[in-house]
Amino acid sequence: MITAEPGIVGYDYFDVLDIPLLAGRVFARERNDDVGGPAANLRTPSAAQVAVLDRNAARAFGWTQPADAIGKTIYGNNGNPAAATEVIGVVESVPIAVRDRGSDGIVYLLMPRLATYTIVRVAKDEVKGAVAHIDDVFKSLSPTGTPPLRQFLDQAFESAYFTFDLVNRVFVALGAFAIAIAAVGLFGMASYMTSRRTREIGLRKTQGATSRQILELLLWDFSKPVLVANLVVWPFAFYAAERYLDNFAQRMTLGPWPFFVALLATLLVACLAVGSRVLRASRLRPTEALREE
Repeated sequence: MITAEPGIVGYDYFDVLDIPLLAGRVFARERNDDVGGPAANLRTPSAAQVAVLDRNAARAFGWTQPADAIGKTIYGNNGNPAAATEVIGVVESVPIAVRDRGSDGIVYLLMPRLATYTIVRVAKDEVKGAVAHIDDVFKSLSPTGTPPLRQFLDQAFESAYFTFDLVNRVFVALGAFAIAIAAVGLFGMASYMTSRRTREIGLRKTQGATSRQILELLLWDFSKPVLVANLVVWPFAFYAAERYLDNFAQRMTLGPWPFFVALLATLLVACLAVGSRVLRASRLRPTEALREE
């Protein structure tokens, strides 16, 4: 079963949003038979509706090439399984929501009277003048003279993305708090371990080990648990990230680089946390280190 999402649009919708036409044509004002919907079917019961599919919907119906869908008939619009709709065009798929709604694509129907929003595209260097003109026209047509409720698309996107942005901020704050706790724990462990290995450091130095070699040895010993912890948590992090990205209608491809960057970042934090204690231990003179009990 194909679950296609209906898109109720007016004339010039695809031109205003600059959605590329892949095959066929889009709705035209000079063709009265393009207007669809229940009202049109009541007036002409024998006439089929017409629709424009996006690329995803065309593929879901079995047409791999956009041109193959032109002139074909699909069924099931307006809740009526027997309702026939002729495909007149195929356009590129574009997201109409931040969240993934689980649909197989969009079936655009021309219903100007049911189109809820009026979309206007203005030049980026004439936004102020265009907005003022839109307000003046609306006031002249409105019986109450009140300005329209308008919103830029980037503002609408930010509003829709607000919940995800809040979740991201919370996770960043929790992650920073966890890193701070881990750094404090590593610093305490470094203080304890270096004090326990003072005699070992002295013996190594008497055998010819340099301060640099001692420093590298101690840093590697403290880095191994961090490396192992990263390798253990990677599968769980990958699964959680994939499930989170599945919520979006348009998502990024999750590659290995975020995990390698996280590994380098945690190793850097670990080295900074234990660096001062390890550096101090590596610079001990052999005589001072051997006197330690």
